[in-house]
Amino acid sequence: MASGRMSSRMACVVVAFSGVMGSILVATYFSKLILGLYLFGLLIGGLYSAPPVRLKRYPTLAAMIIAFVRGFLLHFGIYTAVTEAFELQFLWSRQLIFLCRFMPVFAGVIAVTK
Repeated sequence: MASGRMSSRMACVVVAFSGVMGSILVATYFSKLILGLYLFGLLIGGLYSAPPVRLKRYPTLAAMIIAFVRGFLLHFGIYTAVTEAFELQFLWSRQLIFLCRFMPVFAGVIAVTK
């Protein structure tokens, strides 16, 4: 879009297609928990950037969304998806607990200072 090679309408089509195909792939290969995490991330990502809501206009909400998605949802979701893919038992290890606590704070600081 920045170079002018893609129209706003085409960008919307690509984003919608990607969201639908991603949902289908996650629903096909992963559990309902992973699908729920994916759809929740998709929803708050849409609310963050898509008009008319566009929550990124509000600094506090924007920082909270970034901190949650990049700090918690990403790490927890990837860990859960990998344990499912390799048919391992989900365990709340010290490392996972650390990531799920530390990374939202770290991502929140980055979001605020950005």
